[in-house]
Amino acid sequence: MAASKTRSHALCGAAFIITLSALMLSILCSSLQAGEFDKQKSQDADSTAANSSNYIPKSDSLASYLKSGKPTLAFFYYSVACSCTAARCAIAAASIDSIPALTSANDSLNFVKIDAYQESDVEVPYNLMIMPAVVYYDKSGKEINRLEWGTSREAIKMLIEHPETKQIPLD
Repeated sequence: MAASKTRSHALCGAAFIITLSALMLSILCSSLQAGEFDKQKSQDADSTAANSSNYIPKSDSLASYLKSGKPTLAFFYYSVACSCTAARCAIAAASIDSIPALTSANDSLNFVKIDAYQESDVEVPYNLMIMPAVVYYDKSGKEINRLEWGTSREAIKMLIEHPETKQIPLD
């Protein structure tokens, strides 16, 4: 009897999550059709410009890091996205923040986080097709390896420690 109740509660919870996901997707599609994301992006850009007259895009930092003669790790993410991509970006950001080598000053590795929603001009030059993406560049600025979508802490640490080894996303 207890197992039956547990299964029933699990099925009820799954049905709720599916219904909630469908509702969120419906709202997202409505927003996309109404152009709300472009409107929000424009408002965000205006507010960024108003709040900081000397705002330097992170993509400029990446360009200078790639010329610095040190390896560079770049984390590309979206601050605004559909629920599944937003969740992946949040998980990847938490993974990045939990790696001490990336959160403290590091003389051997440059690190930059770039919000590709705010700086959409980075998508083409850096060949970003899937978010989130963690890309490792060697000291000459050449891309060596990347992780897309499945960016767990372990996978990111492996990318830093062994950039030449093809990484399989760990989800």
